[in-house]
Amino acid sequence: MRSSIVVFLATVSLTGFTVHASAAQANARGPLVRGTSFMLLKYASTQTMALYGAYGRGPAMALVGVVWNPRSGSEQLVVGGGTHLRMGTHAGLTVLAGVAGGSKGPTLRLYTLPVSRKGRLTLGGTTTTYIPLGGNGRWQVAVDPLILSFRANRVLGVGLAGIFRAGGDHAVAVGGGPVTMVHVAGITVRGELVALGSGAEARAVVGAAF
Repeated sequence: MRSSIVVFLATVSLTGFTVHASAAQANARGPLVRGTSFMLLKYASTQTMALYGAYGRGPAMALVGVVWNPRSGSEQLVVGGGTHLRMGTHAGLTVLAGVAGGSKGPTLRLYTLPVSRKGRLTLGGTTTTYIPLGGNGRWQVAVDPLILSFRANRVLGVGLAGIFRAGGDHAVAVGGGPVTMVHVAGITVRGELVALGSGAEARAVVGAAF
């Protein structure tokens, strides 16, 4: 069942999207509150992988995601919903809530994805709160990442990412590093090289909204 969901979402994610910053631009003249559709595929060198998809209709959106770690064998299925708020001509905020089930018990997950742009500069990020609903889960709050980027041209963008995590298995962790973005045919691919604590992590992200 999980494998079918992963294959379906991965297939859709390759058909052409833009990151949620592009969604804010596209919806600049739309309703103040509306559901948006997006896909987000992440891979980190720590072997953590995540795939999220959302479908928007009217003022609401439904969310489904799969998070897994091939090294540890941990898998989680996330189901929830939310909405997107237009906050001016060049800013927006996506708010999502979901329930995740996994080997450590169910957790409530709250996501906020703010984005604001000025000329070629874009400031956007993802904040996540994990609240255990039982089992051996632990709470965690994270801003991962917060990115300030500069759009050099229609294809290339560069920037800096900042990361903050608290709770869970780490008391407090702060880090960051350079970011490169490539925009081709409606698909945005982002590469990150971030230092976090005593280690470093390379990340690849394919994100989109439509």
